[in-house]
Amino acid sequence: MARRFTNQMRAFNGFTMLEMLVVMLIVVILAGSINAGHQDSSLGLFGKNLLHTIQIEQYQALAQRESRSIAIDAQSLDTPTSHQRYPSGISCSAQVITFNANGNISKGGSVTCRKSTQTIRLIFQIGSGKGRIEYD
Repeated sequence: MARRFTNQMRAFNGFTMLEMLVVMLIVVILAGSINAGHQDSSLGLFGKNLLHTIQIEQYQALAQRESRSIAIDAQSLDTPTSHQRYPSGISCSAQVITFNANGNISKGGSVTCRKSTQTIRLIFQIGSGKGRIEYD
């Protein structure tokens, strides 16, 4: 009987796998609901696509071992291979981003994009090699 009691005590010393999965599911749902407003907005998606396009140009500079410049103006983005107009209602601050033959950005800075009352900033830092999006 004593042995049976100790086995029962061991069963209650920690969380079961099912309990841990339920807790993780709750955390994921809560985290998703907090960020849902930014991720689902058309301006947020536009920012992600713009950042992705800029990163592709960075990879091209590195792969082809040549300098590449991206010109961002109020209504469009110009790369060495394309001209892309922004969707209706979105405007961005002007900025020229240049990557050298090693894929490094020439200078840091930020691009602010707006759509009605929403604002995002694409931030580029020297040394990090990547850009990021900040939501206001």
